Amino acid sequence: MHFRLDPASAVPNKARTTIFLAFFANGFLSTCWVVHIPRIRALLGLSDGELGLILWAGTLGLFLGMTLGGWIVERYRSQFVTGTATVCLGVATILTVASTSRLALGLSLVPFGFFNGLLDVSMNSQAATFEQRTGRSVMSSFHGFYSLGGLVGTLFGAAMLAANFTPLIHVLSAALPFLIAGSFMHRELLQEKPQEHPHAFFVSFPTRKVIPLALMAFVFFLTEGAIFDWSGVFLRTEVGVDISAAGIGYAAFSLLMASIRFCGDFWVERFGRLAVFVAGAAVGAAGLMLACLGREYAVSVVGFGLVGMGLANCVPLIFSAAARQSEAGFGRGIAAVASAGYVGLFVGPPMIGSVAQLVGLQKALLLVALALLLTLLLTRVGLGVGQDSQTE
Repeated sequence: MHFRLDPASAVPNKARTTIFLAFFANGFLSTCWVVHIPRIRALLGLSDGELGLILWAGTLGLFLGMTLGGWIVERYRSQFVTGTATVCLGVATILTVASTSRLALGLSLVPFGFFNGLLDVSMNSQAATFEQRTGRSVMSSFHGFYSLGGLVGTLFGAAMLAANFTPLIHVLSAALPFLIAGSFMHRELLQEKPQEHPHAFFVSFPTRKVIPLALMAFVFFLTEGAIFDWSGVFLRTEVGVDISAAGIGYAAFSLLMASIRFCGDFWVERFGRLAVFVAGAAVGAAGLMLACLGREYAVSVVGFGLVGMGLANCVPLIFSAAARQSEAGFGRGIAAVASAGYVGLFVGPPMIGSVAQLVGLQKALLLVALALLLTLLLTRVGLGVGQDSQTE
């Protein structure tokens, strides 16, 4: 295994459950807003361009939460930041869903994105601390609960809307349990070791040691964004399926990603992080190629599902490696790598659209598959394989 067990550090059983809850809350609350985007677009009379412009407020908040998150976590400790960010994200979710004007929506999306990004940094820092204290690889399972939270949040939101509950009832019933839970999280989360200079302000950007991980995160998040934004368009325009069936590609991607993440920790323990990462990147690239070249609906859906299967454990491994290789607190490395990843998530889909305008959507997605394969050149140095004394 790759982490040193500190026998003097007792890890309460409740800590793991509480970290699971933080990951679940992040995924669940994020989708509470997503399911209301079409409704709010119609309510405010927004064009696609106007909606896209307002959504940049959330992107700005997310970027600030990521880049400042390392300093905030180091300054106030991740166990306090995780609980506080969960509560604040719940409040921001309520304000965002309840928005009835363009100004209110734009202003609420900034804190929504900020606390989403801050919670991402702090909960991953807690997960890295848990790995270090226990000597066990558990990052994939934690990320599995994030994916599970997203799926449950989507289904819950769809059910509430189908039952004609008002948006306010939906978001209050969704957020209130996490407002309560977040208020008490710090009692069960892990106490991190204090840093030498925790009060010096800094902004988290990739340092030399984590630049390979940042590049890898950029590509993998870009791929996830590509599947989210373009899989349905591809099935509709390139394969010719009905619009009602076009979303099945992303559904297959999401379901397999969530499922496989719960197996990832066992595979890392059994085969080592290098083998699991290489296999995941290869399967993801092969799946995207299959989806693009299959030209049959069932084949393309299977291909998109394989992308989710392949990528499932790669991002948790990147975050775990960022924590190990961070030159200071876990929050710094995680925040820097996460920032690069989310740049890929938000910048990637428009880039793909621009490339597709020139060479076609199929070739644009095949270029994404090629980028996944190229990350294999950075895998050994990025994951830090061979740089510690532990064996694979």
